[in-house]
Amino acid sequence: MLPHDERAKYAEAWRLRAHDDHRRRRQLRREALLRAQKAAEVIKAKYRVKKVYLFGSTARGDFWDHSDIDIAIEGLPDPGKYLSVFGDIWDIVYPYKVDLVCLEEVSARVKERVLSEGILL
Repeated sequence: MLPHDERAKYAEAWRLRAHDDHRRRRQLRREALLRAQKAAEVIKAKYRVKKVYLFGSTARGDFWDHSDIDIAIEGLPDPGKYLSVFGDIWDIVYPYKVDLVCLEEVSARVKERVLSEGILL
């Protein structure tokens, strides 16, 4: 068993590491939020959708290193433009991955989740 002073050193090192991880994740989430907002601006301006929601870990605040940006759109006038929307926001959200869904095309469960936890952008 380690002496008390050695255990204290390890405990302090772990505490500092956890603090740094928490701070880094907060910064990653801030960056992801900014990119999501920019993506929403492009989607609304170029495609004239009714609403753009951010949902998932970025919206909930439990964003971590491998989280993606979950965006839901409502009222895309031409559903055939989905891939164009996706392509336009891909570079904006990079280096984060994006999951884009149309509310009219998802299950009732997913739609309910978006509407209950989502942030209107």
